[in-house]
Amino acid sequence: MDSVKRFSYGDLYARHIDDYQALFHRVSLQLSKSSKNVTVNPLRENTDETISTAQRVKSFKINEDPSLVELLFQYGRYLLISCSRPGTQVANLQGIWNKDIEPAWDGAQHLNINLQMNYWPSLPCNLNECQEPLFDYISSLSINGKKTAEVRLPFCFALV
Repeated sequence: MDSVKRFSYGDLYARHIDDYQALFHRVSLQLSKSSKNVTVNPLRENTDETISTAQRVKSFKINEDPSLVELLFQYGRYLLISCSRPGTQVANLQGIWNKDIEPAWDGAQHLNINLQMNYWPSLPCNLNECQEPLFDYISSLSINGKKTAEVRLPFCFALV
């Protein structure tokens, strides 16, 4: 935190935009007829009524809004770019923005499908460097995993 005290909010915001956009602009997705995200109510034609993302998700069951798919795709990429960079921790289900002192599942990484899903967009979206924390995490687990396997495997085979 000391390193950023000399910067204004505007400076920090501009640095953030420059930093993430270098990765973000590597891929694009356009499923809707318009390149902008729809912010009007898709259930009511000819209206300028703005609806929330939560409402758009709920209405997706009856109105498959391609611009919502675009929005969620972009949001997922933004989250991966923002939470998993070389030299940082691996992404987890809680993210770095958790509001709780004691988050669900301890805010820990769990080597299961949830962790894998965080990284699904990395290769299709040309975000290879965002995988580095995942590989570092797996490598760190292999040290104790080897010791555990040496102790547990003979025991498991003895049971067979």
